[in-house]
Amino acid sequence: MLLERQTRAAKLGSIVGVLLLISACGTKPDDASATSDSPPASDGMNKTIDTKVSAEMNLKGGLKDADSAKFRNEFVNALDTGAQMLCGEVNSKNAFGAYTGFKRFIASPNPEAPNMIEGEEMMGMKIDAKTFAKAYDFACRHPVQRF
Repeated sequence: MLLERQTRAAKLGSIVGVLLLISACGTKPDDASATSDSPPASDGMNKTIDTKVSAEMNLKGGLKDADSAKFRNEFVNALDTGAQMLCGEVNSKNAFGAYTGFKRFIASPNPEAPNMIEGEEMMGMKIDAKTFAKAYDFACRHPVQRF
């Protein structure tokens, strides 16, 4: 029982560490936007579109069949650090060629950052549903733009 708690605590600590890494690796707003000479609003929209496109590409890179990926309920999210992430649902084919069903995901536009898909392994570790739900609630709570 004690060993199980320690293992679970270590796993949760790893997930928190990954989320901190994700938040550090997301796209951050330009320093220019903090000045009184703010860029036009369209630049903000371009930033969210760039985040969406880059994050989708990075997420597809970890799928068995990237070309089969279908996305829905997507939104760009702003983390407390100012970094942007893409959250939503993805459905793709597995190694047998069958669609797995839509699953929630958290994806970074930074190719160096890990991505999370509900019910799938991340960095060689199976993420349980409760832990993923906590990660999703943390990383996807401030939508900036829905697609």
